[in-house]
Amino acid sequence: MNSYSSSTSLPTNSLEQPGSNLIADHSLYKSHEEPQVISEGKQAKTYLRKKTLFQKGEEEVECPPINHLAYADDIVIFSGGNSNSINLITNIRHSYEKSSGQKVNKDKSFFLTAPKTAVVRVNRIRNYTGFMDKEFSFTYLGRPIYIGRKTTVYFDGMVNSIVKKLNGWHGKLLSYGGKVILIKNVLQALPTYSLSVMCPPKAILKLIEKHFANFFWGYNRDQISITRDPGKNFVILLTKEGLGSEECKILPILLATKRWWRFRTIPSLWAIFMNQKYYARVHPLIKHNVSGNSHSWQKMIQDNWTGKGPLASLYPNANKSSKILIKDFIQDGKWNIQRLKDLLQDEFIHHIENINIGRHDLPDQAFWDLTEMGKYSNKTALHLFRDTKEKDQFLTKAISVCWNKPKHGSIKVNTNGSFIHGNGKVGLGGVVRNDQGDLIMAFSIPSKCSSNNMAEAQAAMFGINWYVQNGFSNFTIELDSMLVMNMLKEGDTNNYRLKKIIKDTSQIMNQTNISPMHCFREANEVGDSLAKLATTNSEAKLYLSFQQLPKGTKGSFVLDKHQMITVRLKYNKANFFVS
Repeated sequence: MNSYSSSTSLPTNSLEQPGSNLIADHSLYKSHEEPQVISEGKQAKTYLRKKTLFQKGEEEVECPPINHLAYADDIVIFSGGNSNSINLITNIRHSYEKSSGQKVNKDKSFFLTAPKTAVVRVNRIRNYTGFMDKEFSFTYLGRPIYIGRKTTVYFDGMVNSIVKKLNGWHGKLLSYGGKVILIKNVLQALPTYSLSVMCPPKAILKLIEKHFANFFWGYNRDQISITRDPGKNFVILLTKEGLGSEECKILPILLATKRWWRFRTIPSLWAIFMNQKYYARVHPLIKHNVSGNSHSWQKMIQDNWTGKGPLASLYPNANKSSKILIKDFIQDGKWNIQRLKDLLQDEFIHHIENINIGRHDLPDQAFWDLTEMGKYSNKTALHLFRDTKEKDQFLTKAISVCWNKPKHGSIKVNTNGSFIHGNGKVGLGGVVRNDQGDLIMAFSIPSKCSSNNMAEAQAAMFGINWYVQNGFSNFTIELDSMLVMNMLKEGDTNNYRLKKIIKDTSQIMNQTNISPMHCFREANEVGDSLAKLATTNSEAKLYLSFQQLPKGTKGSFVLDKHQMITVRLKYNKANFFVS
């Protein structure tokens, strides 16, 4: 009910009268023969109810007393559809107007009834209240309120808020790092409130993820078509590379876990209502989903206080009454072994005996095992639902690398390409060594291309062609470019500039049974040195002995021959984007 000041309506007396009750303390009100009525209003500061005049439905007997919900200047009133209840609400509204000097704005207030309510009854409520009726769904506090099956139409507002924000950034010159920060801190924060109270359909989550991907990769259709699946690549980048953003489908599960935690640990009005509505006769851990139940209930997960799983699953034939509590098995600060034996097996009792009870003079408190302080956090719960590799703290700092000699009787080829963006100079380098690490041949050749990947592919092709033309067949080739190595393994690529050279090189490799391998750059120092040298020379050079090698290359060659270890520093790229 929206109210406003009126010069003709002056406050005359207080709403509080002897024997009256300012805040109602009974359940939802519903007539036995009339439909339930929900009246939504704004800026109503007091709601008065006389208990004796309201009728209460039988099915709500076990629910806590809720007759209104208020948030800031909004109020929702729950009432039966009988004449006495509607008249009482109208009288209360008039008393409020008379006492406060404010008028209720009937144009902004409305009421809702059950979907199949008779037209005669709806008209009667209109006449009594002066409000117009609305149908489900409607928006309250920016979120959809609906009954029945949820559809994508109800969540258009959540998607539109993201699209509106993206339209404001369209045309801005943003780096990929800047886009990641905006997605993580702005866009993903927009639907958080909605996802914390409800789970939208999967189509909505996919649509939101698609908008994120289009914003990240750009709105160029040609660019998106080359990546095949921009949404998938976007998710891989943000989750596996550790940039701090999450898949949209994980967020509802994560926030549903938070609802479960709050439901079991905080005695809020919502938790009390859910307990009495759904768990009045059964423990929450063994409650089954029933068609028609709240969508919030269907998103809850099971508890595991023993560390070995819920007792209801471990002992399906045992007594699982909701009246049994853990404190019933504790006596004088110790486990009551005799009572435990009546319910559990001996081997499981020994496990429970090792569980610390704590101080018996303090109330029980839930402890989140993933944090040291025992408090729930979405950050720790995230790892329960997302497949992530455990980070090796040592590997994130430094690892040891060395060039490995080929197998006995075989030859190894290491190639590398160097491309200088400033002047466009390109150099190809490579070295061929036997199983003793001795030099067979090395090359340093200037070339022309437009990218570093092209230089890597040209170097690999030259090395393979030279060895095949000289009658070698038993050898392996190593590159420090993982991308080019994968292209050679697959024999094809989507990069049209590299397609021909990759196919030609792969064809030669298939004829000679050669398989490319990847190595770190620190294990390819000789090839890297020869490739960089080619960018400063204008003529191609072949080296057939150790004495012919350039001075800057001999040192790396000797270290490789004696299997000397090189330290590789590895930086966590996520640290550059996440504080």
